[in-house]
Amino acid sequence: MLDRMFPRTVVVLVAALSILQVARGAETEDDAPPNAKTLEAQMEAFAAYRAQQKKAFFHNAWDQLEKTIHQSGNAGNFVLGCMMKTRFGDVKNGATDGAKWKKDNQRLFSNHDVDSAAALHLQYLAMTLERAGEESSEPMQAKVWDYLAQLYKSVDLVADARPDKRKVKFSIYDEKEKKTNEMVGNMQNLEAPVADNPRSYVDELLTGSVTTGWVAKSMELDGHLAALDDWETVPGSFSGILEKDIRPYLRKKKDPKLIATWDYEKSFLALVASKSLDKKVLTKFEQEDTPRLLWKKADDIEKLGMPNRALQLRISLAKNFPNHPDFEEWTQTILANLKAIKNASPKDENALEEKAPAATAPAN
Repeated sequence: MLDRMFPRTVVVLVAALSILQVARGAETEDDAPPNAKTLEAQMEAFAAYRAQQKKAFFHNAWDQLEKTIHQSGNAGNFVLGCMMKTRFGDVKNGATDGAKWKKDNQRLFSNHDVDSAAALHLQYLAMTLERAGEESSEPMQAKVWDYLAQLYKSVDLVADARPDKRKVKFSIYDEKEKKTNEMVGNMQNLEAPVADNPRSYVDELLTGSVTTGWVAKSMELDGHLAALDDWETVPGSFSGILEKDIRPYLRKKKDPKLIATWDYEKSFLALVASKSLDKKVLTKFEQEDTPRLLWKKADDIEKLGMPNRALQLRISLAKNFPNHPDFEEWTQTILANLKAIKNASPKDENALEEKAPAATAPAN
């Protein structure tokens, strides 16, 4: 009888609406409270498992990097291989662009500077992986000092490349005139147009972050290494490594070696500036950059409990560099220091003796 009174489609619609009303009622009803203790234990287990997996992933990557680092002359080939993988894909699987690039740039694979920069990059990436497994950078202090010593010895890689000014004779074929002409020019003019400049690879390896570079991307590490406040990620940043990796712990312990780190940094940067062919670079370092470094050194001298010595250094800077861009700020700080010292009790400032190495890292 129902079929005669209502079409079948209407019956179906009524049934669907009834089900929907029941479902809506279920949506507005909350579930029973979960067992918080059980869920908490499960979440802790999940977190521990993920941490264990991440640690194993980092360890495998670290082990591969360490093996590469200790194979003489292999660092450059490894890094260039990583670059090709991220840039062209897998050459073995038919990436013809990569095969052509490798053929045109064979000299990069035997370039000493590229290999040296690659070794530093890989070493610092391995240290970064190790740091990621620690709660802080403090356990890494000895390794960081050793790395800085290597970077100091590699100052030529960090400094701007000197153009090769040797004059040579070379031939150029003029297709329009159908003849060969001889010209005299600089060595750098002989770079093949299809070949990449080795210096650009050195710069990329030393001035780019190890967490986002070719190696990190090739090994799928990028995205897994979060930024760390107490860790520099640029392997060629001598100043950044000192400031982030080293100084926080020396300041915390009020270690007198803190003062020497500024002389160490100044010595390195002076070498870098001296290698520039642009005299303006060296002048800027001597007249602007060096006073700024010494001013920061004064800040740390004060933090070590020697405000009078810090003030003397600041006054000396103001006297010797009256045309410095920071001069107005300096004078304000000096006046504030003088007011503070008036009410300060005398302290034995000889308790912490300053030791400034010329070109070697302070002893750990």
